Amino acid sequence: VGALLFIPLALFVVRGRARVLSGVVNFFARCGLPRRVVDKLKPSAATLEDRIYGFYQRNQHSFYSIFALELIFHLAGVLEIYTTLSFISPIPPTLTQALILESVNRIINVVFKFIPLRAGVDEGGTGQVSKVLGLTKTTGVTLAIVRKGRDLFWSAIGLLLLLQRGFSLRTLQSEQAESEHSLQTLTTGE
Repeated sequence: VGALLFIPLALFVVRGRARVLSGVVNFFARCGLPRRVVDKLKPSAATLEDRIYGFYQRNQHSFYSIFALELIFHLAGVLEIYTTLSFISPIPPTLTQALILESVNRIINVVFKFIPLRAGVDEGGTGQVSKVLGLTKTTGVTLAIVRKGRDLFWSAIGLLLLLQRGFSLRTLQSEQAESEHSLQTLTTGE
């Protein structure tokens, strides 16, 4: 329900170019947020809004395509969880449980991105949420491990494809050094 309310609201905000983030910063300034914090946040909020609205203005067709692909991605995640639970859970899953588990997984991905493969966090979080949803904790941990296996499988495929195309760290380093030299030449005018 939250997503169904958020999506049209987000589209309305983007189409109307509403300054929501700047408004939130101004609200916190009126609530007593220290001036130095407000002065730091205000330009960042305005820049982010300008980037989003500018992208929307320049790429309206792409914007909606990207939005639709994101929606399909999340629906596919829900179906993946539902299908996986159908195989591993002693208790028949519901689409609502799958939707909640997918939402929790997205939050875990964003919040714990700095932990490689979300080691332990994904298993613990999914296990706890599964328990709350009436599934077993073991089912949640197994689900997280199965999804991690999927991530590793597709990462290995991607790595093999990169290696097949001739990707090497030496080439990457020489290209980086070359681009840094070009950038330095442009900025110094040499």
